[in-house]
Amino acid sequence: MKIRQYQATSELATQLILEDKVDFAISTIPIAHQDITWIPLLQDDIYLTVSKQHHLATRNIVSLQEISNERLIGQIRGYGFRDIIDTILE
Repeated sequence: MKIRQYQATSELATQLILEDKVDFAISTIPIAHQDITWIPLLQDDIYLTVSKQHHLATRNIVSLQEISNERLIGQIRGYGFRDIIDTILE
């Protein structure tokens, strides 16, 4: 048995699964398709990193709505987690 790891968008992962080119995918968002079963593996926290001078630096918890107008560094567009954050912040 061989295991190969690929990095792909959710759309490409869906296509590869449906074409039997891969057996499974690990995704940060549910892949919704009638021929695919999505099973959550775990739920994790999201951490925000800011400078000590930032107005949120003293906070322990920040809602995503509170940072909707902040400039963020994150993953490139097209990858699951980035798409989740973009959708939430819209």
